[in-house]
Amino acid sequence: MNNNETKQYVDYTPAADIVDNENGIKLYLDMPGANKSNTKIDIADHTLTVTADTGLLYNGKSLRYQRAFSISNEIDTGKIAATARDGVLMLELPKAESAKAFSVKVAG
Repeated sequence: MNNNETKQYVDYTPAADIVDNENGIKLYLDMPGANKSNTKIDIADHTLTVTADTGLLYNGKSLRYQRAFSISNEIDTGKIAATARDGVLMLELPKAESAKAFSVKVAG
């Protein structure tokens, strides 16, 4: 490929499993060929976007994963963690302390 050619992509939306519990949300994305060096995770305007340019070729084009999720104010975006292993990207989205369930004691 010379400098005049633009890299062409085949965009693929990876399957996702979403597990919600009292502490937060876990997202599992099936992304074979993706790893920590080719995966980008961005958060802006209550949207979490995952992109990975795998470098794998499909019909002569580079396979790129793209998926976006809306996230609420209940998520503590400063504590989101991601791990890539065996073709699965796992994102942990913890709930903010103010969004967690709690009990109020009655005084009197």
